This record gives sequence, C-alpha cells and structure tokens, in this order.
Amino acid sequence: MFFLPIRSEKDTHKIPNLTIGLIALNLVIWIFTNRIVSSEYKEIGAIHERLMMIEVDYIQTALRKYPDLFKTQDPMEIHKKFLEGNIIPRESNIYQEWLTLYNRLHRLANNTFFHRWGFIPTQLNVLKLFISMFLHGGFFHVFGNMLYLWIVGCNMEDDWGWPRFLGLYLLSGIAAGLIHSILTPSMTVPCIGASGAVAGIMGAFLIQHFKTKIRFFYFFLFFLRPIWGTLKIWAGIVLPFWFLQELMFAKSGLQTGTAHWAHVGGFVFGGVAVVLTKYLSPSKQISTESADSSTPSLTFGNGGVHESSIPTSTEETEEASLINKLNETIHRDPENYKAQVELARIIYKNGHSRDAAISYGLALDTVFNLGKKETALAIYKEIKQCNLLEGLPDYNLFKMADVLKEVGKFKEAVTNYGSYIKWYPQGLMRANAAYNAYLILKNSLNNEKLADSALSFLKREYPDFSLPA
Repeated sequence: MFFLPIRSEKDTHKIPNLTIGLIALNLVIWIFTNRIVSSEYKEIGAIHERLMMIEVDYIQTALRKYPDLFKTQDPMEIHKKFLEGNIIPRESNIYQEWLTLYNRLHRLANNTFFHRWGFIPTQLNVLKLFISMFLHGGFFHVFGNMLYLWIVGCNMEDDWGWPRFLGLYLLSGIAAGLIHSILTPSMTVPCIGASGAVAGIMGAFLIQHFKTKIRFFYFFLFFLRPIWGTLKIWAGIVLPFWFLQELMFAKSGLQTGTAHWAHVGGFVFGGVAVVLTKYLSPSKQISTESADSSTPSLTFGNGGVHESSIPTSTEETEEASLINKLNETIHRDPENYKAQVELARIIYKNGHSRDAAISYGLALDTVFNLGKKETALAIYKEIKQCNLLEGLPDYNLFKMADVLKEVGKFKEAVTNYGSYIKWYPQGLMRANAAYNAYLILKNSLNNEKLADSALSFLKREYPDFSLPA
C-alpha cells in the first residue's frame, strides 16, 4: 500500500516565499552535490568489487586447506590476515594490487564529500552542523524532506512571518543535530539532511494547527485491481503518530541509516518554541475572550460584529501603534479572530478595500477552523455591509456558501456559489459549487428551471465530473 501526504488543508494568505526559497535552495544544492557524491561512490564501488573478486578467490583456496581458518572471525580480522600476508603471499603481484586497492578504498571512504562537510557527532563542529542541514543523499531523501517542509512550512511562515520562521527552521536544525550528538556520542557516520529542521517546523505546526487536516494520497491493489484516492486526517493525529514512531526507532538503537534522535529533538524543540512564544511571552496579548483597556474588545452577537471600544483619536501615531499591537497579537496567537477583524476594520477605514477583504478572509478562515458558525455568519454580514465579498479569497467564499447551506439560508448559499463560479473562472471548486447549487435549487428551493440550468452548466463545463447515482 502506498500512502503519501500531499498538502495541508489550511490555505495561506500570503505567498510562502521563504518556504519556496528553502526548497529551491536545497534542491539546487542537491543537484550539484549529487554529481560529486555519485562519482565518489562509483569509484568506491569499482574498487570494492575488484577487492571482493581477489578476496573471494583466495579465501576459497585457503578454506580448502584450512577449513576452520575463518570460522569465528569477523571481516576486520579477515582483512587483518590479508594485510599480514597470511592469505595472499606478500611477494606476489596480486598482493601488491590488493594492498594498493585496500588502502585507496579506506582513504576514499573516510574522505568522501559527506565526511568533509557532514556533521559527525564525535567531532562537534558548528559550521559543519549548519552546512549539513542543506546536504542530502539520494533523490528520495531530498524529496521527502522538501515535501514535508512544503506541507507544514507554508502555514507556519504565514503565521510567523519569514524572519521568525527562518529562525525557527535554522535553530530547529541546530538543536536536532546537537541532541543527536549528545545521545549518540560515539557515532562516526556523517549526518546530513534538513530533516531535523523540518521536524522542528512539524512540531511547531502540531501546536499551532493541531485541528488542521492533512490530505494524503493512497494507492493499493485489491485482488490486482488498483484503488487510489485521497483522504484527510487531523494533524493532531498524524504528527504525534510520526513522532512516536521516530521515538520508538531512536530508543530501540537499531541502525536504520536514519538519525532518529535528530528527528525527535527537532520536533520537541519546534513544539516548545511555539509554546514559549505563544503562551509564555511577557508581552500583553489581546485575548480571544477579552482585551485590556488599551486595545479594542470585540463582541459577537446575533446582529453581527460590534465594537465595544473604538479609539476616538485620529492621530496617525496612535493608529500605527494599534496596528502594530494587532499584528503582534495575530503573530503570537493566529486563532485570535477578534484581533483579525479589528485589523480588517482599520484597513478598510483607511480605504484599502482589497487588503481589508484579505484580512477579513483570514478571520473567516480562523473561525471556520474553530467551528464557530455563528461567528462566521456575523463576520460575513459585516463583509457584505462593507461590500467586500468580491475581494474575499476563493476558499472563504466557497466555505461561507457551505455554512449558509448548513444553517438553512439556501437562497444566499446559491447566490454565493454563483458568485464563486462567476468571480473565480479558474477556481478549483467551481464544479462542486455548481453541483451544490443544483442540489439546493432542486431539493430545498424547488426551482426546477434554475436547477436544470445549473446542471446543464455543470455537464457542459465539467463533462468529467462524476454525479452520484
């Protein structure tokens, strides 16, 4: 069975430039270093193959004369006998060839690119620890790390901004290497890869977005019949399972070729970093339930979102200070929808309708994830009053139509599905929007004419869309 995570179900509101940059940097470095490493291992493989041919021939000859010669001896002891000239006569040309190949193999094996630049726990070197975070072995090594970075990195960069996100990434990688070094102090195998840094982002993502779902692709054969599709699982289930698996491997001491303690250390460091930043910061925060007297508090009722305290001063310095406070609060607590709404109001008041719509969309996204339908409806009403619906991100508009359908506001739901189809011609959910509108018109509003129109549009624009039987 093939099971692969493909993306987070939580949309971002900004292009994750740093995450994209880190992925591109790691891939470019891998492309260039892979040539060097492949050349080295090709040469090592050729030497090893020739040594094996020589050794096998002479070991077979020696065993015929002395059957117990290698009975209890390990490979190192066997090589020692070869070096002593006990297997191949020292004066022979073949011994000189074997000795030359043997010495060259050891020189190459102990001086590979990864030995020169990778992090070795027995040799604590901070520069190599940093460099090793950008080195990878085979294709699947770099692909796996970059895939997980993409899945969790985009949302964390969106939450924290690129400077803090970069700091978390680098510090997680360093912490992972140091923890691996402390717990495996005798290991001489070089450690490479971004997995410790990515594990740190995964740990942070778990704390910050444990309710977010991660979409997986699956494929398996059932009686030789291929079955595939996608499914969504809570991050609060997937990531702890991954962590416990890594912890189990680390504690078992099995040599799997993977630095499991680095994964464990990075994951814990990232989670702790978020907890310390989010919950133990000495700076004042705007609570999701209340706020101090220096910042506006928001209340949500049946009539919409109301201001219980709005600054009356028009001085730019006061407004700038308030905006900074709100931004800091949102960075510390991405689930603080009240601060997000207040920031959207200020942006709208200053005439930046497009940015205000995006900010309102961020608030909607937050309350959707928190399951607060009534709050979502209140924010939606305010967005309509400000005439900002067309500027909402496509995901928010579609999700809002779903909420309206769930609470029985069928006409408004159909209108929103129609707006989604009209405003987002490349939208990924247009076929679903048309189908949902068709179902509401047919089953809830009993409007056969418009229902047929919606169905005709669906069949015409999306002939491959599979209608349930």
